[in-house]
Amino acid sequence: MDRYDAFQNEVNILTKLNTYDNVHLVKLLFTIERLKPDETEFFLVFPLATCNLRQLWFRHNPYKDHQGLETYAKWVAEQSRGLAAALGMVHNREFEKTHNTQHERHSKPQYYGIHADIKPENLLCFGDWYDVSTRPFCELGIIQLADFGISSFHHTSTMSDIYPRGHTKTYRAPETDLGQKISPSFDIWGLGCVYLEFLVWLVEGVPDFDRFSADRTRCANQSIQGIPQDTYYSLDVGRNETTAKVNPAVTEVCINLRSNCFKLNCVQAFR
Repeated sequence: MDRYDAFQNEVNILTKLNTYDNVHLVKLLFTIERLKPDETEFFLVFPLATCNLRQLWFRHNPYKDHQGLETYAKWVAEQSRGLAAALGMVHNREFEKTHNTQHERHSKPQYYGIHADIKPENLLCFGDWYDVSTRPFCELGIIQLADFGISSFHHTSTMSDIYPRGHTKTYRAPETDLGQKISPSFDIWGLGCVYLEFLVWLVEGVPDFDRFSADRTRCANQSIQGIPQDTYYSLDVGRNETTAKVNPAVTEVCINLRSNCFKLNCVQAFR
């Protein structure tokens, strides 16, 4: 896919998603194509975000903010629920075309989407966002799912023919290294990884993500061209097949989070 095709693919997806009234899906405002002597540059224009989610984690500490940990816990729960709903719309979007006959209306194809690159950098934070429908719990505003550059929509009959491409290595699903085709569950894995880091931030304040990354890399048991890989799963290479399981470093963090969440009385916000 060349630059123009990639640009047009993202424009088409965003235009379709703009038809949904969901505050957790980024809205495309307009596009720009700038002609130069030797090439054409393409730009997508969106509302100005405050930062992305990873930047927010380092700018705010739930333990030191005047709004208090309970307020942050409610906000994390609300944003997590909203992002899951937004991703669900991407996965289950039906794009209807105009049909002239009753038979065509009943036989219209259904198209389902895959984002394919869920990560904190692709979740944009709008700190000054406020309206009656969203009612953010604190000054952090809302989070929107963005960057559909390698996303795709497929007819139901072709959903089993999709292989991963262009993804971010840390948040990729096990299908990538097992040579398997992907489905919307590829996104569910990535979103789950982000949720875990979200909770680590909530419980620990500004967490040591570098240490967590080093622990995952150590336990992942995989490398590419001799370079150890940081993933949320580990590979078990057997004689006849290779299988994947949750990275032991991730399991350890989950156990600690469960204990600390009860101690800090954060659990109620997620019920």
